[in-house]
Amino acid sequence: MLKTECPKCKGWVTLHFQTGASEVICEKCSEPMPVKDVHVSAGPFMIYRDVLTSSLFKYKKLLAEAEAEVAALKEKDALTGGYGVSIKSLSLFIANLKELLDGCRFDPRHPLGTETEYTLDGRSCKGVLVNISVTGVCLDTGKNPGAARPGGEITVRLPGKGAEFFIPGRIMWASRTGHIGVKFTHLDAETTEFLKGFIIEKSLLLGK
Repeated sequence: MLKTECPKCKGWVTLHFQTGASEVICEKCSEPMPVKDVHVSAGPFMIYRDVLTSSLFKYKKLLAEAEAEVAALKEKDALTGGYGVSIKSLSLFIANLKELLDGCRFDPRHPLGTETEYTLDGRSCKGVLVNISVTGVCLDTGKNPGAARPGGEITVRLPGKGAEFFIPGRIMWASRTGHIGVKFTHLDAETTEFLKGFIIEKSLLLGK
C-alpha cells in the first residue's frame, strides 16, 4: 500500500490510488496535507517509492531468483524434508516483495479475498477476488475447467450500496492454478467512482 507522512501530526496516511492529487486530508488530524515523499508499505517493510522505481529491474530480478530458490527448496523438501521453515520464510519475503513492486504500478492492486460472481461464455460462475484495481481484477476461478483463455470476454459482478455493478472485461492471462487476470473495458465515470469507493471500503474493512 502507498503511504505518505503528515507534516503536522507525523502520522502515516494511506493513499488508495495514484490519482495525481496534490493534496489529501490526513485521517488522524483531519488537516489538508500535500502528497509528496510517497512510500510503499508491505508487511514489516516500508521503502521510498522513488527508490523502488529507480531500481525496479534489480528488485524484479531479486524476486525471480527468490521464486526459483523456493521452487528448488520444495524439490529438496519432497525428497529429504527439513526445509519447511526456509520455504515458509522465503515465501513470506516473496509476498512482501511482490506487494512492494505492485506499489510502483500506476494503478496499485489491493488484496481482497472476497467471494464474487462472474459471467463467462454465458454461464454464471462463482469465484474469489484475489485483488482489484481501478482497471481490473485477479480472479480465483477455483480451477474451473471452463475458465477461460486469454482474449475471452467476461463480466464481473461487484455489489454496491443499494446497487450492483456488472463490469465487462477481457481476460489477459490465465494460470494453471485457476487464477485469471481481467482488464476492465468500457469504464465510464460512474463505474470508475464506484470502483474507487469499493476498494476504499474493502481496504478499511481489512485494515489496509
